[in-house]
Amino acid sequence: MAERKVRDRAAYIQFSEEKEEKKREKNEKKKQQIEQPLWRMWAKQFQTGIYVLQYSTVGKKNAKMPGVMAEEIVVLKDGEVLTRTKGMLGISQEELSETKEFFILLPNDIFDREESSNIL
Repeated sequence: MAERKVRDRAAYIQFSEEKEEKKREKNEKKKQQIEQPLWRMWAKQFQTGIYVLQYSTVGKKNAKMPGVMAEEIVVLKDGEVLTRTKGMLGISQEELSETKEFFILLPNDIFDREESSNIL
């Protein structure tokens, strides 16, 4: 009788652990679906011309964002052309600045590039 209780208890514990594991897996899958950015949906819809850009920042390691190739990027200041080049444009849903002081990030070498350079 005592052995049966021990066996039943062990079977119950194993069943409970398996049930918890399935619940964790289901929750993890649901979490991933919720966190899936809209750009993944865009990429599925517009597969041609959309690139996946991998980047790292202070808060994110190996993060990804969608990007498109721009045939021409022109940086102007007071009507003067500072640089004209081609390059990849990353698209982010997140605001880059809480104070809305800037809306674009440029690569640090953009002023060193020549018009005919190819960054890919």
